[in-house]
Amino acid sequence: MVEAEAEVLVCGVRDNNVTAIVTVTDDEGGVVAMESARVRLSGRATSSARIPFSFTRPRLWRGVDDPYLYTVSVAIHADDDRSDSVAVRTGFRRVEISPDGPLLLNGKPYTVRGVSAVPDQALTGPVLTRRQVAEDFEFLTEMGVTAVRIPVVMHHPYFYELCDRYGLLVWQDFPLTGSVYFADNAFPGTESFRTNGMEQATGIIKQLYNHPSVVMWGIFSDMHMRGDNPVDYISNLNLLAKREDPSRLTTALSNEDGEINFVTDLVMWDHHFGWRAGVPSDIQIWKRQFQLN
Repeated sequence: MVEAEAEVLVCGVRDNNVTAIVTVTDDEGGVVAMESARVRLSGRATSSARIPFSFTRPRLWRGVDDPYLYTVSVAIHADDDRSDSVAVRTGFRRVEISPDGPLLLNGKPYTVRGVSAVPDQALTGPVLTRRQVAEDFEFLTEMGVTAVRIPVVMHHPYFYELCDRYGLLVWQDFPLTGSVYFADNAFPGTESFRTNGMEQATGIIKQLYNHPSVVMWGIFSDMHMRGDNPVDYISNLNLLAKREDPSRLTTALSNEDGEINFVTDLVMWDHHFGWRAGVPSDIQIWKRQFQLN
């Protein structure tokens, strides 16, 4: 059983009883599921129309092996014949982490070969065209990449469409990142800062919710434990992600020790042993400390 949910902004001055119809079509345009429901919408307010539906034996989205997509459309028909509709391309899949470590896609171990994909070009910076996005994406496929992390900012909308189409898993960061550019205080714990961050996180989830390629939310990146303690705020961000989207894992990129590493479902260490300092085997020290905690 699946539930389609559409947020509807009613511009009228009174409540409206409408018919909501969800239609699922396959890659060839064939209808594989259709369901309708009567919904009451509040006048001059945003209401949520929920329509449960089901269809047997869906073809799952299997990453690079078979990134199969369906088209799901929701149409709203008012009694006075006014109507509106929206359609998205999406897929059905399940992502989880097994107790012994491997990432599971639809219950099977999935090989993750990942890179960080920063939206940036020499002449335009982060303002990319679809053509530039496609050129960058070609490099990823040539490298054999199966997963990407989008650090701190959002990428061009077309990038997520390509990840859906070609089966790349996406770790999407929220904008909370440690900064030492302006002050030693990495986390300014003001009310306005907290509110702004929660609003941005909510917006990111709503924009990317229907992309099957997006499999986890990056709650924070390289937060330095100087100044105000960010752990309570990080915990609230994590709760927000779980409330708005309980289907996805939460993760973080960390270069610190301590309680900050035990908020999200997963944590990835941002260390460069054997490059900037030390030797690669130094990672075992962090591994042992993590297990002890």
